[in-house]
Amino acid sequence: MAKPKPTPKKQPPLDLPPVAANSVVNITAEELLPVANRVKILDCRSASERRLGAILGFVEYNPNTFEFENRKSIPIVCVSWIEKRSLVAAYRLAKQGYTVYNLSGGMFNWFRKGYPRVRG
Repeated sequence: MAKPKPTPKKQPPLDLPPVAANSVVNITAEELLPVANRVKILDCRSASERRLGAILGFVEYNPNTFEFENRKSIPIVCVSWIEKRSLVAAYRLAKQGYTVYNLSGGMFNWFRKGYPRVRG
């Protein structure tokens, strides 16, 4: 007798504010922390800045070479040191139809709060 396939565990909904089409919503480090493993984190900082640390699971964002798999159902959170570069990237991606958030206060605030980081 064949063993039944396990039913995939249903993820609870993300506890993030809704985003209107072609818009970006700022979220705090406190809002990102519990859902960081369920969103795509685009790190818009330079390689030297990432050496200070990055959020686990980050993807390096370079606007000249970046290609994101066409999975617009996965929310994106753009991060930079103090959120200037991440806002530019976030609006660019929002115009392409992605659900995009920007980390308010940037990685500076993430580090200041002592949140987990990995070597970038």
